Amino acid sequence: MILQDNLLNGATVVVIIIYWCRQLWKFWAFTILGLCHFGAMISGLRHFSAIICEVSVFRRCLW
Repeated sequence: MILQDNLLNGATVVVIIIYWCRQLWKFWAFTILGLCHFGAMISGLRHFSAIICEVSVFRRCLW
């Protein structure tokens, strides 16, 4: 019983860590996405270029 409890607790911790890392990755991906859009606006690039940049970052975030 004690071994099963320890395994369950260990698995729960691993799941929490994986979930937290994925959320952190999403946070950074969306931060990069925002910076990319802002940089495109400042440098005077067309809105289309910013959309391409956002899509590429977002796709990388999903995979």
